Amino acid sequence: SVVVDQTISLCPGGSYRINSHTYSTAGIYHDTIVIPGSCDSIVNTTLVILPTSTHTVNATICSNQTYLFNGVLRNVTGTYLDTFVNYVGCDSIETLNLTVNRTTTATISAAICPGGSYLFNGVLRTVAGSYLDTFSNSVACDSVVTLNLTVLPTSVATISASICPGGSYVFNGVALTVAGTYLDTLVNYVGCDSVLTLNLSARATSTGSITTSICPGGSFIFNGSVVTTAGTYLDTLTNAVGCDSFVTLNLTIRPTSTGSITTSICAGTSYLFNGINRTAAGVYLDTFANYVGCDSVVTLNLSIRPTSTGTINASICTGRSYLFNGVNRTATGAYLDTFTNYVGCDSVVTLNLTVLPTSSRSFNVNLCPGGSYFYNGVNRTVTGTYLDTFTNYVGCDSVVTLNLFIYAPVTRTQNITICNPATIIVGSHTYSSAGTFKDTFVNYVGCDSVVTTNLTVNYPINVTLKPIICEGSSFVVGSHSYTTTGVYLDTLRTYLGCDSFILTNLMVNPITYGAQSFVLCLGQSVRVGSHVYSNDGIYSDTLVNAYGCDSVLITDIVVKRPVIFVIDTSICTGNTYDGTIYTTEAHYADTIISSIGCDSFITQTNIYIIPDPPLVTSTDVTICERTITALTAMGGDGIYTWSPDIALSCTTCSITNASPPVSTLYTVSTHGCNGNLLTGNIFVSVQPAPFIQVLSTDTCVYIGQAIQLNSIYDTTASNSHINWEAGGRVLCTDCPVFQLIPFINGYHHAIITDSVGCVSVDSFEVCIRTECPDSSLEVPNYMTPNGDGSNDRLTIRNPENIPIVFLRVFDRWGAMLYEEYSTTPSWDGRIAGDRVALPGVYVYYIESRCATSGNMIKTGNITILE
Repeated sequence: SVVVDQTISLCPGGSYRINSHTYSTAGIYHDTIVIPGSCDSIVNTTLVILPTSTHTVNATICSNQTYLFNGVLRNVTGTYLDTFVNYVGCDSIETLNLTVNRTTTATISAAICPGGSYLFNGVLRTVAGSYLDTFSNSVACDSVVTLNLTVLPTSVATISASICPGGSYVFNGVALTVAGTYLDTLVNYVGCDSVLTLNLSARATSTGSITTSICPGGSFIFNGSVVTTAGTYLDTLTNAVGCDSFVTLNLTIRPTSTGSITTSICAGTSYLFNGINRTAAGVYLDTFANYVGCDSVVTLNLSIRPTSTGTINASICTGRSYLFNGVNRTATGAYLDTFTNYVGCDSVVTLNLTVLPTSSRSFNVNLCPGGSYFYNGVNRTVTGTYLDTFTNYVGCDSVVTLNLFIYAPVTRTQNITICNPATIIVGSHTYSSAGTFKDTFVNYVGCDSVVTTNLTVNYPINVTLKPIICEGSSFVVGSHSYTTTGVYLDTLRTYLGCDSFILTNLMVNPITYGAQSFVLCLGQSVRVGSHVYSNDGIYSDTLVNAYGCDSVLITDIVVKRPVIFVIDTSICTGNTYDGTIYTTEAHYADTIISSIGCDSFITQTNIYIIPDPPLVTSTDVTICERTITALTAMGGDGIYTWSPDIALSCTTCSITNASPPVSTLYTVSTHGCNGNLLTGNIFVSVQPAPFIQVLSTDTCVYIGQAIQLNSIYDTTASNSHINWEAGGRVLCTDCPVFQLIPFINGYHHAIITDSVGCVSVDSFEVCIRTECPDSSLEVPNYMTPNGDGSNDRLTIRNPENIPIVFLRVFDRWGAMLYEEYSTTPSWDGRIAGDRVALPGVYVYYIESRCATSGNMIKTGNITILE
């Protein structure tokens, strides 16, 4: 006997078959191979189960990047799997956990004054325009920032003002008492320089008098007093140039007057008096303005004249008419006509008209052909409609209609087919022979009806059949199916509906059967009919015999297969197997031929080369101080060592978390298939937190007042941006300079973030003042609405941003000339938007609203000058 020792290596889930046995678990197995004509072969098999391996890679990329894995470029967050062959030739499952971080964009809108600059992307920008810069956002991806820079305008303005002798004008915090030209520099509405020029002149005082009159019971407001008596009064006012004006009032009383009107109207009409349509008799009063503008009382004495009515009752027949009010009336109804009575008012006449009915009726008469009907003095013999007219019970026409119908003669023809020897009955006659026959009946209306019968007689058909079929088939005649040899008689119906006698003489031929067997070598085949067989089995084929019927042939096939031994082995590149050095994969077989010429024993050897997997590490990374980053390695033999051991979560893992206090170069090492050392480096750069300091100090402001926020920050922190926040809200994004109007009390924060995502915060406190001093509203004391562009409007200066509700302007008699609900009201000196107010002194009334103090009212005088 021959003894063969072999070692077989399998991956988990694999199996090894020898001598009808299948093995899938590690162990030593003994099998005896029997070879005809030779000695037994004993095969000792040592079965080894090789290990599989798994590996997980955690990777992070930006949304504009891709990651190559399993031959595919991935750019979507997710988990991906790939299967490789590990160093022992078994499955190695690698899992990729890919995170795709987003890129971001942001826009900064900033403004500078002429001559100023804005630091952006390390460059001081002084020209308006759009500028771009790219940073790394909080997840280390691109953040594209656009700066829209605007250069704000400066402004100049001139104020022309005047003062009365002994008066003063406050300008730039100084009370000026001498005419002249003065300059001051302020901050305009966009925060840039505004040069203000004051041209101050001196005004004179003046005197004057007012001569006017009032109606009895009227009054005149003078010097704030209501005057009702004629006389002379004195007052000191402000003149057209805003200085003292001594005014004398000469007041007189104008007379009133009276009058009366006497008239009459017809009942139902009206008379317009004092703006009202009067319809009832009575006395009415109205007051007008007389020739001197005082009351004139007019009395109306109104009386009512009567109207009259009358009625006419009449009737007509349908189709007639009745002439009334110039119109022929033909329908029942009430009709009106209006005349003029003896007092000149309406006299209404009513016609009640009744239209009497005519009447009609009709009757129907039916006659057989040749009959007649006497109507309206005539014998009627033709189908038609005939009329006659009488007088009805109300004396109008009554129309009677005869509808006469003469039936046409009725004839009918029928075609009938019968089978011999059948008969048919028509009326009282019986027919059995072919021919044409006529019969007369009385129809449903009592008239004659003639029926013509065309009779056809059909005869039966006899048929003989001699069919031949194969065993297992059948022959169908009518509703019968025949499967055995014999003679059969069937009665069917012909297409004419008569009996048909079918005589069937049936012959049935038999099916034949046969068998054969073959022994084949593996790969040989045999053809049976249209089929080719090459595998073990028993096959059935149906052929055609000499009678043309089925011939069933059974074929038994045995295939001789060789015994195959498979030896799989894995080695590193350049190692030796069975005395031979291999650098590439190899496969070879040894074969023994049996006595019948077939392969009987085959040894298949497969040599696999284990590649030396490279060591792959994650890339260099930049992090903020006191943050953590993941360092990853894959490849080699899967056993890793990290150094130096500085702020690492694990020194022997494929993935370790690092949080170094300073920038550090980390090295990871592992071994290849042949034990060679593999190393890789990852540099972790530590970015210090950027510096920021708010220059604004803790402060208090009025509601609506703005604060200019500035900061100094670390300009070496690349691509940094500054956000302002308060109360959980972002107030401004990427704003080194920011004008704040506070909405809450408390701390406000400036937050700087650099390209790595490192953050620093500085804070200051703001309080909001709720008091509302009226002195914070500044109102001019004169205006000149002449359209020259200087002092044309009454405009309120509101440096404390007190919330204004409305502005009202009154004349010196208390009449309101102007009203505007606005936070920034302004009067152009016009009354009702039309004419310009006359020169003189007017009163303004301003109401504003405070957060806690309620409404605040400010009043004063404004003088309109020519």
